[in-house]
Amino acid sequence: MVTDYPFDSYKIDVGVSVQTATGAVPASVTLVNTDAFFKLETHDAKAEGSALIFTVDAERSTGTWAFALFMMLFMWLLSLAAVTAAWFVVGNRRGLLWPPMSFMGALLFALVPLRNAAPGQPPIGSVIDFGSFFIAEGLISLSLIVTVIVGYRVERANEREEAAKSAAETPAPPPPPASIPEEPVHPQGVPVGARPWQDVRR
Repeated sequence: MVTDYPFDSYKIDVGVSVQTATGAVPASVTLVNTDAFFKLETHDAKAEGSALIFTVDAERSTGTWAFALFMMLFMWLLSLAAVTAAWFVVGNRRGLLWPPMSFMGALLFALVPLRNAAPGQPPIGSVIDFGSFFIAEGLISLSLIVTVIVGYRVERANEREEAAKSAAETPAPPPPPASIPEEPVHPQGVPVGARPWQDVRR
């Protein structure tokens, strides 16, 4: 199965027979590998009648196998780095910190071209996907979402706390001055209680 990449292997049985007008003639077969992504091995060569029969095994080359495993390990380490950053931000209630969120967002989209750069262009759904790529994308996405949600809640709580602290530290306004009763003002020379039209000379 090609989806077993990078652990996929292939096997083929080859039979060669050369015939002329006078009958079969001896044949020699040379197998040349021109694909750097695979290594070929022949075995079980035997002659049956006038035919040469042998088996060819094709496996991923050592370089392809090592690089694919390195990519899988690298994806795992990057996802663990994102989880560590999210744990630091969420666990310490740091709020919305843009550097770790930018780091996780960049990782989320950087893993796609990294996966597509795997030698041999493995199809989607290969072992490299279920073994590292899909898991790494899931962990990074979850870390980013949790960081944003918890950070938003922390920021809102900090705003409410700051507002309450500001209200507590604001001095209360001074009370209004007590009202002073106004005394009636009378014209000079007019006795208190006299009517305006009263003859004050009496």
